[in-house]
Amino acid sequence: MNPTTWVSKVLVFNKVIGGTAPHLLSVLQHRLEPIFAEFLAAQLKARGGGSRDDLAGRVREYMKSGLARIKATMSAWRPERCYVPAEFEHEDFAEHRGKHLVDAYHDTILGRAKQPLFLTRCVLDFGTPSDSLVRSWVESQVVDPVKKVLMHVVDDYLDDEPDEDHPREELVAMAERECIVLLEEQQSVGIVGRYDGANAKYRETHRRNFNRPFNPFVLLVSRVGEEGIDLQEQCRYVIHYDLEWNPAKMEQREGRVDRVNWGRADEGFIDVRFMLLKGTYEERIFHAVMQRDQWFQVLIGSKRKELGRIDDDELLSAEADLDEAPIEDHDDSGRLTDEEKQDVMIDLRPLDARKPRVETRCENID
Repeated sequence: MNPTTWVSKVLVFNKVIGGTAPHLLSVLQHRLEPIFAEFLAAQLKARGGGSRDDLAGRVREYMKSGLARIKATMSAWRPERCYVPAEFEHEDFAEHRGKHLVDAYHDTILGRAKQPLFLTRCVLDFGTPSDSLVRSWVESQVVDPVKKVLMHVVDDYLDDEPDEDHPREELVAMAERECIVLLEEQQSVGIVGRYDGANAKYRETHRRNFNRPFNPFVLLVSRVGEEGIDLQEQCRYVIHYDLEWNPAKMEQREGRVDRVNWGRADEGFIDVRFMLLKGTYEERIFHAVMQRDQWFQVLIGSKRKELGRIDDDELLSAEADLDEAPIEDHDDSGRLTDEEKQDVMIDLRPLDARKPRVETRCENID
């Protein structure tokens, strides 16, 4: 199994956050946790790496020793500047004011040793999880990034002398922002995360970790996350749990993953799925959306994403080539077949209003 592709993550769009999101999260966690636990156990067995608890214990010990080294290095380097300022307002730093910066991250980082994706990534990255390889992996994935950020915060903000251009309040505010981002990236989160208004406190934590190769594996996103955020770095699967009437909004959702420098481009495509039950209102929405999308294709063209990227001369030349090419050489990718069009082009008018149209159509067919 290729360790760079096996954990392609899943993005689920669900706009009804009050009712279905908590239930979805609970059900998905219940189903996914044993799957990943069994996979991790199988990988450890195949590599002779012992049990999950043994691996988690070693990872935790290497984290502790690595954090202790960071603390000692910072204390020797800037003994009076490496403490959490009293001005930090974020609630997760409140109990650590006046304590060493490393202490504010200690328990959060150790919690990652419980994550199945974290441990599985460790095994897949290095094969047989020997002590030296596990220690090296923990250093590269946890210890070094934390050390780099904290030393940058101390050196660039907390150790600077305030002046008119950079008062103390501004320097502390910038330091706190950097520390919050690091905390969000190191948080231990569940295998299923949420990015919505009901989870405002931790949604950035879930978003940042969704773009990394660890938990969460599934991210439930409401309308809050349908635009303006990047979720492409580890994801190739998009599921529309519920639908929008406007096909442009559906495409906007998928655009969270379908972006430049897409992290899963080596797998060839982004897999988009719909959750539908035959005969339900959702099926009616789906048919209406597909019909509207077909009109977009007729009016704008099936390659509408490419508009504006070629000039008029190139466009005329391309059209001439297409006219001269055999029919079988035309590129119809992205278009529905005639049979598919018949399935989606349903008449949504009331029955009384569409009877004449149906009768006329039948006469023409005969």
